Amino acid sequence: MTFDNDILRLEQTLNEEFKEICKYFRSFRLSLNPPKTKYIIFTNSDTVHNTDVHIYIDNNNDNNNFVHNKKEIARIKPTDKNPYYKYLGILMDPDFSFKYHINNISTKLSRALYILRQSKNFLTEKSLLLLYYLLFHCHLIYAAEVWSSASTHLINQLILKQKAAIRIITKSSYNAHTQPLFKRLEILPLESLIKYHKLVFFSVSCAKKGTINF
Repeated sequence: MTFDNDILRLEQTLNEEFKEICKYFRSFRLSLNPPKTKYIIFTNSDTVHNTDVHIYIDNNNDNNNFVHNKKEIARIKPTDKNPYYKYLGILMDPDFSFKYHINNISTKLSRALYILRQSKNFLTEKSLLLLYYLLFHCHLIYAAEVWSSASTHLINQLILKQKAAIRIITKSSYNAHTQPLFKRLEILPLESLIKYHKLVFFSVSCAKKGTINF
């Protein structure tokens, strides 16, 4: 990831870096695949979004001939049909809003809620709790340290789904107060889960750097 306040200077820097990367690849008889390589410019500036930027791979062709083929890399823009890139399971968009990632999580949680609802009449609370961890909780916590920087509005839709899941597990009414239910099931609400995972990430990072001792 490269940072610069000047978009044209950033373009020049990236092209120079890619040139060096391609030199390295060719020296080890490797090749970047331009169709599978994309880039995003993270910004909230409409001017930058609308600025034409051209990033190239100075790539070699097949058959180990190493003939230079200058190919442009596709840019992911807010106006694209799918304006995000999936990296390690996280959908990253040019605005860094994580709205597509959270919407994706929300869809998965809705499917899990459907299964929980269909199962609540013939499964025990213990079995429903197991289903919750298998189908719901795993999506809720994955990379929470990253996407939790999204707006409160986006996070709230996940909070509501978690509360719905807790009510289903405990077979409570749709408007039951969830705080005692969370406590009874020994499950952290999403806000506390996010804080917990951020603290764990911070602690592990500091421990690796030797800034804190356990």
